Amino acid sequence: MYAFGPFRLEAPAGRLYRDNEPLALPDRHVSVLAVLVAHAGQVVSKDTLIAAAWQGLAVTDNSLEQVIS
Repeated sequence: MYAFGPFRLEAPAGRLYRDNEPLALPDRHVSVLAVLVAHAGQVVSKDTLIAAAWQGLAVTDNSLEQVIS
């Protein structure tokens, strides 16, 4: 579990909460967020993010950008 600001991320369960309110987020978004939060303050490579969320599938830069935004 990760806590940051008003948010709590339960990555293994695929859930994000703001305060105690659950937020609907697609699995890929949760996967990317979990990697970013786990490596807070560090540079995370595009390949690492793609591996976490798309597990070997070919992905365009635009797809990754949409998930991050």
